[in-house]
Amino acid sequence: MKIVSVNIEGKKHLPRIENLIITEEPDVLFLQEIFESDVKFFADLLGGDGYFVSMSYKEHFEERQGIATFSKHPVTYEPILLSQRDEKLAQYSGRSYEDRLRSQDFYVLLATVTDKDNSVFTFANTHLPVTEKGEVTEYQIKVIQALSRALGGLSVVLVGDSNAPRGGEAFAKIAAHYVDNIPAEYTTSIDNALHRAAPLELMIDMLFSTPEYLTQNVRLVTGVSDHCAICAEVMRV
Repeated sequence: MKIVSVNIEGKKHLPRIENLIITEEPDVLFLQEIFESDVKFFADLLGGDGYFVSMSYKEHFEERQGIATFSKHPVTYEPILLSQRDEKLAQYSGRSYEDRLRSQDFYVLLATVTDKDNSVFTFANTHLPVTEKGEVTEYQIKVIQALSRALGGLSVVLVGDSNAPRGGEAFAKIAAHYVDNIPAEYTTSIDNALHRAAPLELMIDMLFSTPEYLTQNVRLVTGVSDHCAICAEVMRV
């Protein structure tokens, strides 16, 4: 089963993302920082089913933004709340990192996909709390612990934007439970030609799995967003 996962940075790179999907032809697509109004576009483009989970309301765009998963194959979805926003901060705030965390929800979106051979795959798509310069924070660890509880005992492929650099404490807490399928030769998942804060050497996008899955042809593709797209083929053992 071919998969693609990418943080699309809202509406900034839609033609690039469209070209990526047309070129890669994934069976399952995972997007982070997608606006709700673009969900139908991607579902139609993939030719399958899609499910959106709102994480925040972007006042400037007057629209909800979050994560979404799309599948060409039969699929069931289950969103699991990891951390709930502070109700006193109803709208997303970009004033500080602390406000960003407190004014949005954090979810993991499970997708159970049955392929044409009746093999069943469970995928988990998430976008975890951002931190300044990739530093570890107490809140970040709290959400990662909630993620571990939500996925505990599942045979799963975990994708998305961890905002936790590989090699650091927060990343290690995730990696302790899974196989890290992104080759060591890749040292960053930030596209330094497109990211507003470049240059950044941060491997923060994920392709983890439990031992019931094998991955091959794992690639990071540049030129599509401020994050690289993760493209791979996934098989059941």
